[in-house]
Amino acid sequence: MATRLIQGALLPFKWAFDRLFGYDFFISYTWGDKDQVGRNYALGLKNRPTDLDYTCFLDSTDYQKGEDWKGAGQVALRRTRKLILVATPAVFESEPVLREVRLFRKSERDIIPIDVGDTLANADSETALMRLIPKKVLHAKDDDAMRTAVPSEDVIDDLRNTFRLMRQKTL
Repeated sequence: MATRLIQGALLPFKWAFDRLFGYDFFISYTWGDKDQVGRNYALGLKNRPTDLDYTCFLDSTDYQKGEDWKGAGQVALRRTRKLILVATPAVFESEPVLREVRLFRKSERDIIPIDVGDTLANADSETALMRLIPKKVLHAKDDDAMRTAVPSEDVIDDLRNTFRLMRQKTL
């Protein structure tokens, strides 16, 4: 109980720190999936990497009520090192996801696509979103996620390794 109170008291400072110094990952996903697979998967990614000492931006937890979500998202994207794209079937119809990927692509920083249930493997390469993700980009694959909506340990390991490599390059 005391730990939760302390964590709760520190939340405004964590929010300010993240806003000031940025995020390791921005998680982009669609709210339009059947059974909210993308949203649940994104929440799973947000909770796991945070436990591993990464900082992640996720719209449903990091926007303040009353905030201009487009402006706040643009600021968060500018202050993020890598974008994680949770690719579920409805992602191709999501204007916010397309906007996030376009903005991030302009910065020439890395996008890490997570292919949930072969969504990217089966996608039309001429969609606006697929044109923004070069074929040569390495991606994580999560076959069971359409059923479980939970990131696999393999994907978490891929992110852990990516984060380790990001730190090594920074040093």
